[in-house]
Amino acid sequence: MNIVSSTEQVSKPLYKKWWKILLLFLLFIGLSLSFAFGFLVLRISKNSNALSTDIQEKEKKIADENYENKALIEGAGNPTTGATNPKIIIVEFADYSCPKCKDSYPTIKEILKKYGDTVKLIYRDYPVITDGSIDLAHAARCAGEQGLYWQMHDKLFENQPIENTETVNKLATQIGANMIQFNDCTAKSKYLVAIQKNFADATTLNVAGTPTWYINGHRIEGDIPLATFEEIISKLQ
Repeated sequence: MNIVSSTEQVSKPLYKKWWKILLLFLLFIGLSLSFAFGFLVLRISKNSNALSTDIQEKEKKIADENYENKALIEGAGNPTTGATNPKIIIVEFADYSCPKCKDSYPTIKEILKKYGDTVKLIYRDYPVITDGSIDLAHAARCAGEQGLYWQMHDKLFENQPIENTETVNKLATQIGANMIQFNDCTAKSKYLVAIQKNFADATTLNVAGTPTWYINGHRIEGDIPLATFEEIISKLQ
């Protein structure tokens, strides 16, 4: 009779033991990877949310800055002409004593004639050329009080240089202004604060001279040829 010891009866093949160990090891690796993946997903999600918030804050800051710049460039209460719902806003910082502004005057009139449905002009006084520049700016605004701003605007450029009050009054008479109201307005410097505000805004914007243009916020300086204006407008439309 063969007698098998108890040790031999419970003993199992070696490969079965290693197979269990391998399964446990693989299970451990799988759990570790799952945990690591979950942690990574959570971290990416948090970083993504933080990045999204950061981008939103930066976009809001840029939008706020653009709004502030737009308000600074366009100002408030300044003479305007052209489209009611414009695609393009041209802001002109100019001086009625400025020869280059006079040269630009026919160009901007042609632009408004050709693109009147899409272009709006905002005229801002930047009286820096002569001591009489502020008086000419006043004359245009006092004519504007009677609904004659752009008529006076045109006369002042067409008759440049204007060196005395008599010439200003003559031009005001030609456009049909009530001279009692007109002279009272100019004598009281009624629009001095508005003109000074334009000057202050130009200084803040570092406007170096006249004419300086802002076309939908993009700055251009000097007497700009008609073809250049048209090229810019065609790109912005």
